[in-house]
Amino acid sequence: MSHFSTIRTQLRCRTSLLAGLRDVVTPLCSDSDSLEAFLNQAVRTYEAPVQLQTAYSDVAHCEVVVSRSAIGHHTDIGFRLNQSTGIYELVSDDYRYYASTLAQHYSEIEGFSQQVQLRHDRHYAVAQAMTQGFVLQDELVDPVTRQVKLTLSRC
Repeated sequence: MSHFSTIRTQLRCRTSLLAGLRDVVTPLCSDSDSLEAFLNQAVRTYEAPVQLQTAYSDVAHCEVVVSRSAIGHHTDIGFRLNQSTGIYELVSDDYRYYASTLAQHYSEIEGFSQQVQLRHDRHYAVAQAMTQGFVLQDELVDPVTRQVKLTLSRC
C-alpha cells in the first residue's frame, strides 16, 4: 500500500515553482555561508520524472524534487507535471510529517503547499510584469497570512 498522496495545486510555471521552492526551504538552512549549496542540494529538477527517495518500498516519480535530507523527512517531496492539465501536483508521504524539520515551519503539508503556491505566484507575477515594462518597487509580506503585496512601476 502506498503512503504517497497527491495534492492539487495551480503551479503552472516550472521556473516560478523552482524559485518559490527555494524561497520556502531557505529558512531550513542552518548555515547562511552555505545557503547556495544547501539550495542546490535541497531543490532538484529533472527533464524526465525520477523516483522519489523514501525509507519505504513505495514508489512515486516526479520532475521536481525537494530532498528528504534537506527537510528532515523520511521521504522526498515531489512535484509531478500532469501532462493533461499542464499543472504540477505535489506528491508527498505525510506519514510522520510532524517529525520533520519542515513541520517546524509548516505544521501540515497543505501549509507548505500553500506557501509554495504563494511564492510561485509572486515570482510569476513579477516575471510577467517585467515583460510588460514594469519593475518591482516594493514588496510587503503579511507576517500572519504570508500574502504578498507587490508595488510595480513602469520603467
